[in-house]
Amino acid sequence: MILRHYKNLDGVRGVAALMIIVFHFFALTDYNSNTYHLMEKITPFGKSGVTLFFVLSGFLISRILFNTKTDKNYFSNFYLRRSLRIFPLYYFSLILFYIFYPIIFNNPVASLKDIVVFATYFQTFPITFNWPIEGPGHFWSLSVEEHFYLIWPVLIYFLSEKSIKTSIFILLIGSFIFRIILSNQGYDPFYFSFTNFDSLSLGALTALMERNKKFTSSTFLKPISYFLLTTIGITAMVYIIFNGKEIHMITSLKLTLISVIYFLGISLLILLKPQNLINKTLEAKPLSFFGKISYGTYVYHIFIIQIVRDMIPTSIWFLDLIIVILFSTLIAFLSYNLFEIRFLKLKNNFTYSGPNLKDAKIRVS
Repeated sequence: MILRHYKNLDGVRGVAALMIIVFHFFALTDYNSNTYHLMEKITPFGKSGVTLFFVLSGFLISRILFNTKTDKNYFSNFYLRRSLRIFPLYYFSLILFYIFYPIIFNNPVASLKDIVVFATYFQTFPITFNWPIEGPGHFWSLSVEEHFYLIWPVLIYFLSEKSIKTSIFILLIGSFIFRIILSNQGYDPFYFSFTNFDSLSLGALTALMERNKKFTSSTFLKPISYFLLTTIGITAMVYIIFNGKEIHMITSLKLTLISVIYFLGISLLILLKPQNLINKTLEAKPLSFFGKISYGTYVYHIFIIQIVRDMIPTSIWFLDLIIVILFSTLIAFLSYNLFEIRFLKLKNNFTYSGPNLKDAKIRVS
């Protein structure tokens, strides 16, 4: 099969980035406003934008891996292309954080140990287990994806698709159990690598479903739509009934349900016709543009929030939020076109040679 480029998923990436920016804005600021405090109660859901990123990434990465596993340069092409996309901006931002951040905000300089932890993508461990660490905390999700990338290509290469389905089931159950164990020990299960592999593997399940010729709108559109609505209803009931109650299994169940909602949502989007109103909205230029630079907006937005909060606040939360979004977009746009694009062009040296991907237009951020 020739891999289709889903323009609507660029918009989904943009939506996820906006969700996270809004969540962090309300988590890191404080305004004396009734509407602000009302929004504070709603915006924590934006935290799940990271889960949406995981499901989406699991889908986009897995569909490439499934279709290139016969390539002689399967591993080298994948890891080199991923490195060119992720590492330059990641390490550039670490330099900014550890050198310029202390100067701008008059903070103490981080220790070499902290720098090594973030440089080697091990930050999910101290963040989860409350070990003292100084660094850009929101980079935990980048660590999760890197850990998944180390494991998943190997499994896809050596296992049959039937065994991959079994692996996905094991990751689903394993992540759920891991979350219960961590919650029971008093740790937040949201930030650990192995407790997020279910989201990424559900994205991989969507990629497997896409490979099935029977996965068509006429066959699956209605069942997935009904299942999605049912899961949303169950999730809402769980949140309402158990709001404020610390029950470890329920905490783990909530995260699983959110992952399933995004898995079903993305599966539904690839079945909907392009002229569908939802897809037309997601394919609109503003969301597509925001999705294209979403990696940069995710990396830079925390710094922008802190600068706006500490140095140029207007005392009007809505105006400050708009400033944060605009500046995050501007910085990410400049970063993409002046810095990242230089490395992205090098990906052309490691093109996929398989017949399934030779003519396909694919973007994975």
